[in-house]
Amino acid sequence: MSRAEVLAADYHKHDDEVRRYSTRRPGGGGRTVEEADIVAADVSSIKKNDLGALVAGGLVFILSLMPAWITYSFDGPGSDAFGGLDSGINAWHSYNVLALLLLLLATTVVAVKVFAPQALPSSLPVGTGVIAAGLAVVGTLLMLLRTLTLFNSESSGGVELSQGPGWSGWLLMIAAVALTAFTAMGFQDSGEPLPWQNAGHTGAGAYGGSTTAGQPAPPTGPPSAPPAGPPAAPPAPSSPTTPPGGQQAPPPAGPPPGQQPPPGHPADGGTAPRPPV
Repeated sequence: MSRAEVLAADYHKHDDEVRRYSTRRPGGGGRTVEEADIVAADVSSIKKNDLGALVAGGLVFILSLMPAWITYSFDGPGSDAFGGLDSGINAWHSYNVLALLLLLLATTVVAVKVFAPQALPSSLPVGTGVIAAGLAVVGTLLMLLRTLTLFNSESSGGVELSQGPGWSGWLLMIAAVALTAFTAMGFQDSGEPLPWQNAGHTGAGAYGGSTTAGQPAPPTGPPSAPPAGPPAAPPAPSSPTTPPGGQQAPPPAGPPPGQQPPPGHPADGGTAPRPPV
């Protein structure tokens, strides 16, 4: 094959690759047909509750950065010239930080379960659905407790200062409740046992145990050996006891007068029959 033929073959091969990778799907965001098919398959394989939890968790993070979690409003002399004095802060303050960390951790558990289940430990005391739902419930309760107790309004000398949740604060609480609802429904669909239902499991199993408390434990050690030697002989009949006082029992009385004593009776000169042994 000449050099010109080799160059022509390489050109056609390169041209085919360019055509294949330049084929775009309308609305595919610039992805090729193959890439768009892979992304669509990945998204469709995610359960609806897990997808909802991921979206709600992402909104929680974004809204927590907005400086309108709590807003402060100042109304007084001279404030009209500036259109009122309003300010706000984001949600990363006070123990609301702990609430946000719990909510984001719940979102992370769902994300790992969906995209990298092989990274989870092989044995857990409870399922991932229980963990995600528990973290979301505790985080949401802390956030509601902190946010809804910040309403305050003071007025003195014609000056009024008020504070309360801003627009991002309300949306943040809604997103946290949605995250809790999606994780709870995902846990219910998974069929995982509750912690107190799985407390008796020990050893290696799906959630850290396969032997339930209350079942009899298997026997340990060899069975006991049968007793050696022949069975004991039955006890011999006891001899007649001597009456109290050391006196022997009187001999049997003879027959009434005029009657012949039976054979073997002592009165007839014989011996009394011996009792059977």
